[in-house]
Amino acid sequence: MTPKTPAPTIPHLSIEEVAIRKKQALYFSSEAVGSSTAPADQAAQLQVEAMCLGFVFSDNALQALAARPEQREEIFLILQKLVGADKVWRPMYPNFPSQVFNASDCELFFNALAHYRTQGQWLPEYIVNERMPVFEKVKLKPIGLDTDDGLLKLFHDLLAANGSLAPVDKACLRTLLEYFDESLLLPRTPDKIPFKETLCQLAADAYALDKRALASIGVSNATDVLRIATHLSGGDISLATNTRFKLSKAQRKWLVGLLEPVVNEADLRRHKGKWKRLFHCLHIGTFASAPKTNVLAARLREDQLQGDNRHVEAALEAGEANILVRLLSRKPGEFARRLDHLLRRFSLDIAKGILEAFLQKVDAVDTRVLVQLLGHFAYRLQARDDGSAHGEMGPARARIFLPKGQIAKAKVLHAAVPEIDAALLHRLQNAIRDELTKRFARLPPLGKVWIDPALRNCPTPLQMRSASEGLKIVPRGARLEMGDKNTLRFFLHWVGHDLDLSASFLTEDLKYHSSIAYYALRGKAAEVGYRAAHSGDIVEAPEPDGACEFIDIDLGSISDPTIRYIGMDVRVYSGPSFPQQQANAGWMMREGVGEGGKVFDATTVEQRIAISASTRTCLAAFFDIKQREVIWLDLMGSSESLHHGNNVVNNASNIEQMLLAALNFRQLSLYELLSLHVQARGVMHAGAAGADTVFGRDMVFQYEQVLAHFLQ
Repeated sequence: MTPKTPAPTIPHLSIEEVAIRKKQALYFSSEAVGSSTAPADQAAQLQVEAMCLGFVFSDNALQALAARPEQREEIFLILQKLVGADKVWRPMYPNFPSQVFNASDCELFFNALAHYRTQGQWLPEYIVNERMPVFEKVKLKPIGLDTDDGLLKLFHDLLAANGSLAPVDKACLRTLLEYFDESLLLPRTPDKIPFKETLCQLAADAYALDKRALASIGVSNATDVLRIATHLSGGDISLATNTRFKLSKAQRKWLVGLLEPVVNEADLRRHKGKWKRLFHCLHIGTFASAPKTNVLAARLREDQLQGDNRHVEAALEAGEANILVRLLSRKPGEFARRLDHLLRRFSLDIAKGILEAFLQKVDAVDTRVLVQLLGHFAYRLQARDDGSAHGEMGPARARIFLPKGQIAKAKVLHAAVPEIDAALLHRLQNAIRDELTKRFARLPPLGKVWIDPALRNCPTPLQMRSASEGLKIVPRGARLEMGDKNTLRFFLHWVGHDLDLSASFLTEDLKYHSSIAYYALRGKAAEVGYRAAHSGDIVEAPEPDGACEFIDIDLGSISDPTIRYIGMDVRVYSGPSFPQQQANAGWMMREGVGEGGKVFDATTVEQRIAISASTRTCLAAFFDIKQREVIWLDLMGSSESLHHGNNVVNNASNIEQMLLAALNFRQLSLYELLSLHVQARGVMHAGAAGADTVFGRDMVFQYEQVLAHFLQ
């Protein structure tokens, strides 16, 4: 039996870390800000230290920090952690990359052999050459100063987000809830918390922190209570996996009190296995105050509960469209999620009737679901074979499927499905756009608006539940600028056993070309069409320092015209999964190729993530060297879904499929979403100058703002 994947533990964050991560600001209480001024030389020294990490303080932030010496160490530890400068970066070949390029094949072979035969205990000893400083042209990341109001607004926006939050942002929410008094939080709590997982986390955490007014907000059905019990027990609040419930007597009494007024058969049947376990943990039979719940619990044990789902499945199997429409019209959200299947399942005439029935209920479908539908069916229409009739099998198309849950364990599906009539697709898209613009028109006016065209390359952030903690939180599928520097340097650090950092090279037609990995430490332009080097394979990373690996790729040296994409790949070769080995990975963009500058230069770090999923493979990103763009993925796999041994060359076909699917994300772009808002409540302006509202490319990194303010 395959063991259940545990839900990742939500980390604890200090209020100072929340402010730096989410507001790019230092935080001090409102009373303390501006209370004193520090000597200029102290402030200057702090600014230099920040700049060495790639940050720069605003004047007021610098003065506030300089006046508080007791907080400096904590602040700089947070900044170091964000870029990875809190690690020890000591590669096998310390004079990397030139040392690898200049070594003989014999030297590289026997060093690796000795290292492997001693289970990683032996490492070659080399004199570390002095590395000449290189003054890289970098864009420093500004750090301002924030106070209570800014963090309380963040609390509101996280709760108002109409979509899943990244684990690190769930931790931010918990910290804000813990730090501020309930009297300050209640006025900042939205009238409606649209996303159920966030609502239930708030209830569970507020109860644990004895903030009972917040704990009672918005619980409306039995599934909410199940989510709250799951979160209190340390389980996956999305309910994608099973939980071993552990609840105190007080918690049980509170949960039964929440459950009795809202319990119903359909909710219990939907998650009947989980409810059987929860009722057992609750000792539900001891609660005479919950007669309705006790009756339904007894019927659940005897498998006598009724629900609509079994009738829906029976009607589908029998082809009873009228019954399906009647049942699903009661649940517009489920109707929306089944719509593609229904439209392609029936003949064109029946499909037209199903579509019209759905459009009668479209005003009751959540905005987030409508945005998902709009992106999905836009792709359907774009990819449609115009020569195919409704219901005929279309061509096979690859797509990435992310199963619900806390881990982005990606599946690549490559299957043909029946086509849907183009007129139906146009009718559906127009109706959804009309409904969305009607909703958006109720929001405050935007005036003259400019939208950065770069946002065309960013999907609307609807699947952030499993996003890795890192320097930046980025929606999967977003394309980011690489800049004009000519050296791409991957990095990996871990504490444990054997992780492997690899680079896979793929062609314009999405075929595997070659790789740089533990079995191929270097590539020479004359042999493989590019110049690249690996810093050496390390198979043991003991505490406390761990181990690291780097890969340098000279982008200017790529002479093979067929190469277009480079994949950044991290795999567990031996030992436990990524979180247990404290895996951190990312990339830098560097000037020049050689020994200049530090091997790890925090100022040049473009992205760093902590790989938090309990899997054995992470495909972090693809680099499109023709467009000079990064395609952000942060996708996890496993040896069960890949082929043969867990390395790049043995999984080339899977990497090809991942790239194909990554280039065809079926989501509405952020530009298209914001354009709908402009259509509803503003006017498009030609440029940023003179615009009342500017949506810049930094919105790619502000997903909670999008979910809170543009999916209402």
